[in-house]
Amino acid sequence: MLPIAAHASSRRCCFFLTGALQTSAAAFFWIDWADGHPVADDSPATAFLAPNLLAHYKESAAEIDPLNLSLLVSRNQKVGSLAKRRSDSPDRTSVERYEGFLRFHGYEDEIDLVMWDGDLPVAAIALFKKGRAGFESSVQWPAVQRFMQHHLSFHPRIVLSRERRHLQRRCGLTARELEVALLMKSGASNAAIAEELGIGLATARTHVVNILGKLGVRRRAQVGAMLSHS
Repeated sequence: MLPIAAHASSRRCCFFLTGALQTSAAAFFWIDWADGHPVADDSPATAFLAPNLLAHYKESAAEIDPLNLSLLVSRNQKVGSLAKRRSDSPDRTSVERYEGFLRFHGYEDEIDLVMWDGDLPVAAIALFKKGRAGFESSVQWPAVQRFMQHHLSFHPRIVLSRERRHLQRRCGLTARELEVALLMKSGASNAAIAEELGIGLATARTHVVNILGKLGVRRRAQVGAMLSHS
């Protein structure tokens, strides 16, 4: 579950975009990674979104979505437009089926914005439009994406993720070792680390030894000092 502050921030983004761009609804998703693939969180912040749309999407529309997150990320896209997919998709049937799904919920058009932090996608916003006119072609969507990306770059969640990636690259720590190192920084004992991460005490000890070796220090207190100055 997202921290309350993070969820409140994403809801503000949804309401801002629906008001400023006169869209009908919006959904904000934080992005995590699972097995090397981008995964949107299960509890997005929304504004004016049709009831049951998300549940219906997971059941029957995710596989035919021409703007699905994995596709956009694989193409390094920052803006995904349903109107563009209508014209350039080789699988017209899937696009038409997805349009039918949107119309079932009262929408005629969709644009997705993907926010990146360097080479990592960190959030996505889906915008929906009612009415046959669809989204205004005069809106500079790349500029909107850049504005939102800049705004989110200062979010504590993004800043923390950026710092952790920097530590992993600089110190060569694995994701698990980074978790252990951060607990060591807070003064946690091996037993406390094992309990917090749900691992055996021997495994916790092994991680600690590996971390000390990679950082080139002998004492646990030095780990906290190095992380604080990285």
